[in-house]
Amino acid sequence: MRIVPFQEMRTIMYLKTAAICSLLIVANVSNARDLKVQVQMQDYEGESSYSVLYLVNPSGRYEQTLWVSGTEEQYYEEGLGRWWKYLSRKPQDLDGYTGATTPVGDRFLVKTKVDESVFDNGYKLRVETSVEDLANYSADVEVELTTENVDLKTVGTGWVQYIRFR
Repeated sequence: MRIVPFQEMRTIMYLKTAAICSLLIVANVSNARDLKVQVQMQDYEGESSYSVLYLVNPSGRYEQTLWVSGTEEQYYEEGLGRWWKYLSRKPQDLDGYTGATTPVGDRFLVKTKVDESVFDNGYKLRVETSVEDLANYSADVEVELTTENVDLKTVGTGWVQYIRFR
């Protein structure tokens, strides 16, 4: 029987741990599904909109921010108040999820990954919008993440003309 020196033992343990972590990462990635969401804004007279696209669970509660248009945080609380309250209860780092405000009549396209389990299980995409000196819509549009809704346009109730995902 060979006695393994401490240094060699530590290297073996490190390699085993790295292999296990790699398997876990691959398992998590394999449960992820690509999601492309297009949000078309209405033509209106006014400033560009602050918008937030987020995932809500079957109970209608916030799960995860997918995109925020508008980078000045000072306007989030006032204009996107519902989402801001959710975010304060379930903080999420927004780096990489923010972009410029969305101009009148323009659209934004979000490419992200979501867990496969959110499809056909009551989860929804929700868009909240705000335009300075005009109205705020806490649920401008919602669409359930179902295979039947892929590529269908769901009409908004405020600044959003429609949302579509694939």
